[in-house]
Amino acid sequence: MTTRNPTLKSLRDVTETDRIAVPGIKTSLGAIILQMAVAKEFGDPQYARLDHLTVSLPYPEAVAAMLSGRSEITAHIASAPFSYMELESPGIHKVFNSVELFGHLTTIMAFTTQQFRSANPKLTASFVTALQDAIEFIAASKVEAAQIYAETAKVKQPEAEILRIINDPDLRFMLVPAGIMSYANFMHRVGLLKAKPETWKDVFVSELRGLPGS
Repeated sequence: MTTRNPTLKSLRDVTETDRIAVPGIKTSLGAIILQMAVAKEFGDPQYARLDHLTVSLPYPEAVAAMLSGRSEITAHIASAPFSYMELESPGIHKVFNSVELFGHLTTIMAFTTQQFRSANPKLTASFVTALQDAIEFIAASKVEAAQIYAETAKVKQPEAEILRIINDPDLRFMLVPAGIMSYANFMHRVGLLKAKPETWKDVFVSELRGLPGS
């Protein structure tokens, strides 16, 4: 969570005049991570304490709002590379880091329906293979990966900045699902998820089930 409000040092400092940008109200992983952080700070019964202050904005628009300082948005639940862009700007600081609070959590996942998966087993298997190839390429060729991203991304950043992000130990490119049950346990505990999966494997394709996920 980043903020341009100089008095907002922790979640306890959020006021009714603050507005927090999330990718999707109540539904996005950013919104869920905010609820998890609030529950950790104030207790599970108050997990939705800040929900009424959240505003749904796509990442680029939220970044623009934060950097301009001319909108109602005073804070943002941001993921890489957007959080890095914001923190490079004077007057914006970190409120919390999800890694510090919960350890490493998978925050970017690809979803499909069981119907699509059943009808296209080869396509989904090929997608998983391609994703693993990309992860291995990033690990082995960080400089080239940074160059490719800088050339193709809609959000323009210098290659050196992209490389710094890739090398950040808080950011991991991996196929292994991490912390999925942290999400599930929290959501079930506060009533957002009626049927909790027994294991993270219940919600991932079979190609990933042999991995040491959590």
